[in-house]
Amino acid sequence: MKNLSFIFALFCMALRLSAQVDKPLTLEAIENGTITFTNKAWFSVTYRIDGGEAQTIDAEQQKEIAVSSGQKVTFFGDNPEYSDGNYNSSNIRGNAPFYVYGNVMSLVNSKEYATAKTLVQGWVFAHLFEGASTLMSHPNNELVLPATTVTDGCYEFMFNGCKSMTRAPKLPATNVAHSCYRSMFAGCEKLATAPELPAMSMEEECYYSMFSGCLSLTTVPKLPATNLATRCYEHMFHGCQSLTIAPELPATTMAMACYYAMFADCYSLAVAPKLPATTLATGCYEYMFQQCAVTEVPALPATALANECYASMFISCPNLTVAPQLPATKMVENCYWSMFSGCTALTKAPVLPATTLAENCYNGMFGGCTKLTQAPQLPATEMAVCCYANMFMGCTALTEMPQLPSTSLAEDCYNSMFWGCSALTKVHQLPATTLAQGCYRDMFHECISLPTAPLLPAPKLVDFCYERMFYGCSSLSNVTCLITDFNDAWWGLDYWLQGVSPKGTFIMAKGMQSQWPVGGEFGFPAGWTIEETDAETDIQAIDDRRPMSAPYYDLQGRRVKPSTHGIYINNGKKILY
Repeated sequence: MKNLSFIFALFCMALRLSAQVDKPLTLEAIENGTITFTNKAWFSVTYRIDGGEAQTIDAEQQKEIAVSSGQKVTFFGDNPEYSDGNYNSSNIRGNAPFYVYGNVMSLVNSKEYATAKTLVQGWVFAHLFEGASTLMSHPNNELVLPATTVTDGCYEFMFNGCKSMTRAPKLPATNVAHSCYRSMFAGCEKLATAPELPAMSMEEECYYSMFSGCLSLTTVPKLPATNLATRCYEHMFHGCQSLTIAPELPATTMAMACYYAMFADCYSLAVAPKLPATTLATGCYEYMFQQCAVTEVPALPATALANECYASMFISCPNLTVAPQLPATKMVENCYWSMFSGCTALTKAPVLPATTLAENCYNGMFGGCTKLTQAPQLPATEMAVCCYANMFMGCTALTEMPQLPSTSLAEDCYNSMFWGCSALTKVHQLPATTLAQGCYRDMFHECISLPTAPLLPAPKLVDFCYERMFYGCSSLSNVTCLITDFNDAWWGLDYWLQGVSPKGTFIMAKGMQSQWPVGGEFGFPAGWTIEETDAETDIQAIDDRRPMSAPYYDLQGRRVKPSTHGIYINNGKKILY
């Protein structure tokens, strides 16, 4: 019985649609008001009020049609297109509520519209009802867009901003074309169900922003395409705040920006679809789930990355607790840029096995992840420009920095890496002896719990290398910096120890006391004591994970257990711990 009822309902719907095909495009006034038709087509358009005398709207003319409640205005034309694709478009809207239904093809074929199913020109109906905030779906009559083959931009922005529209017309075309449905229903705030979209192969920007801002949308179509195109799904459901379930996405080969911001700001979306692709493309997943409610994310199996492929993919997802595995061992530019930035519930980071880095590859990756307590290991030994910049900025629960074994630095490679990590107390040696411009700029900016700086063994200063490195580290009281050549690069020390503890110990290379400035924006704090060490002969830098078995003594000969960086005696030698 249920099947029979369903079949009967489909039969009734088919009859209703068949009846609407025979009706010309009709606007029915719900209240007294004015319908305005701006004609940007090549030729004139005619209209009739309640089947009365035909009246003309010439090309480039705007006509205001006064209507009373219940009156019906039908429109006819023989124009191949109503827009030139450059915002010089025909437009229909009203200053009072009105229904729209009937066959839109009566605008392109005034006599045989009932059988017309082919669009000839591009941008045929682009922007036609854009901004018609009083347009409403009729309770019984359907709006019909019968074309079975679409053209470039044919429905672009057609119903953009139709805030009162509750039902979308069927879209029977099995092909797509460049920008054909771009922003078609964007801003239709009351639209709850999207029409079926059967196309198996995409074209550039075909579904771009199609349902963006549809605040009530809860039901979306299947998206069976396995052959994607540049920006094909970009922003498609952006801002659909009621959407809880995403469609399956079976494609295994990506195209540039194909899923860019597809579900961005879908605040109710809790489950992300599977993403089986192993071949990525530039920006393919960028901003895809921005600010979504996802708690679990799909596996990301690709081992070969593309520029910006995962950039900001899960940015500001507040419920995400565990990140997916990221198996790639070779980075490309911006590949993980801000990928989990603002994921305030994230407690576990993925393993990052890459040993070959690229510009901005991890920039901002975990920025603002306030519950992340442990950083992943970072085994790379050669840096790239800004590769770790901002990586853990604002991770206020992080207590220990990871080992950073690289001895070959790059411009701004560690810039702001731990900025604002207010719980950070344990650091490790920074072994590089050759610096790069801006390499440690702002690295520990405002790490207010940090008591001791990592050893800074580099002998030669470089522009901006330590700029604001420990700015605002109010607990910092122990710094070892072995510069022997300031290289006239004083900006490398600009405000580097501003806001640290007023009392502490500054350990410098032997014979450098007269060259180091005291206080000011380039020097060490005036209230700190000075110790000197011979970096070449007296100091043996050790890894604090492998303490020596012999006991340690301070410089006064007292046996101690090293807990902070400084100079100790071990096996009769001075040790920089």
